[in-house]
Amino acid sequence: MEQLYEQWMDGIGTYLKVVWSPDPSKAFMVLYLRPHGRFLFGGYWEGYEYSLAAGVWRKQGREIRLDGRAQLKTDTVGGPKGGAFERVFTIEDSNHTPVLRAARELTGWSLLGWRGDFVFVGTDTVIAPGWLPESIAAVDSKIDEIAGL
Repeated sequence: MEQLYEQWMDGIGTYLKVVWSPDPSKAFMVLYLRPHGRFLFGGYWEGYEYSLAAGVWRKQGREIRLDGRAQLKTDTVGGPKGGAFERVFTIEDSNHTPVLRAARELTGWSLLGWRGDFVFVGTDTVIAPGWLPESIAAVDSKIDEIAGL
């Protein structure tokens, strides 16, 4: 348990934000912060969007900073279709639940730009709705593919 806490405090793990919608479509964002400073960030809204960003991350105090490349695939916004991607989260404890909080919205980045809490769901947890990688090894390969690492 102590090791899991230390990994979370270092930022390593899988983080999830689920979006409620009155229609039956599924929508969520998943962020994989991998050891050695690499990340994969996906936004999925069934029938509307499946976007990915990947690159490197670093922890500065209680902030997690993402720096990478994104592929925005959505029919809901007219913003950038991809390119350089930067995002900042704050490490917080929300009622004894580890979260990364995105305080600001990134305009034009659709789901990848939403603000709010991303809940820690484990260090090697995989969320695989069919288009995201289905294993941790596949997550690492997808990071290489998108970010060119």
